[in-house]
Amino acid sequence: MIHVPPLRARPEDIDTLAYHFAVNVTSELKRPFFAGFTSDAKAALLGYNWPGNVRELKNAVERSVYRSDDPAKPINEILFDPFASPYAPAPPRESSLQMETHAAASTNDHEVPADFRSAVTTFECSVLRRALERAQFKQTTAAKLLGLSYHQLRSLLRKHGLSKPGAGETESSAEAPPD
Repeated sequence: MIHVPPLRARPEDIDTLAYHFAVNVTSELKRPFFAGFTSDAKAALLGYNWPGNVRELKNAVERSVYRSDDPAKPINEILFDPFASPYAPAPPRESSLQMETHAAASTNDHEVPADFRSAVTTFECSVLRRALERAQFKQTTAAKLLGLSYHQLRSLLRKHGLSKPGAGETESSAEAPPD
């Protein structure tokens, strides 16, 4: 049995293999010659992680050569995703609350809590309270702010005893929002 390391572990092979695959597909397309890759395309090939290994490299190169507008020009763009479309909807942007949550989590990265479960519970309660306050205690709005379904939010509120506004706080600090 022969064990070959993954392509990401042998970056020196990427250029040679890519050129080989490009020449083959150029020949199949009955084009007179392969014009090569630009330095940007080579950098993209070397910078990619290649989780699909050599087969993914072959497919990306063939796709890029096939979709090139002018066969006399070098390939400038490598098309890694076969389903990429300029008409595809953009991925949802993070809400400001999600960005704040990520920022809050990353500021305490160097600290290791003594009680993990307690730290997670405290963090979840804090995020849930902020979302509810920002949404003026409208649970459907708070769920959208957090990227959760209404039922997921309700489950978390019950889990942490926050099913009513101000729950989990002392009577003096909890103010009921207007209904």
